[in-house]
Amino acid sequence: MLDLARRAWPDIAERKELLLLLAGEGRDAVKQRLDEADGADRRAAQRDALERAGTMLDTEALLGDSAWQ
Repeated sequence: MLDLARRAWPDIAERKELLLLLAGEGRDAVKQRLDEADGADRRAAQRDALERAGTMLDTEALLGDSAWQ
């Protein structure tokens, strides 16, 4: 890992600094992966809710005048 870090940040000589940079990159990668998974779960839940809403609502009554009287 340190060899890769040295290639990625050739101007950083200290091991500690390289390790901190690697930890930060790892944190960012994990956060992005979790955010993408959360987004996919959220979109699936929204899609499911929209599909169920169609069966729960009488759209004809809602769009017609009787719903507003």
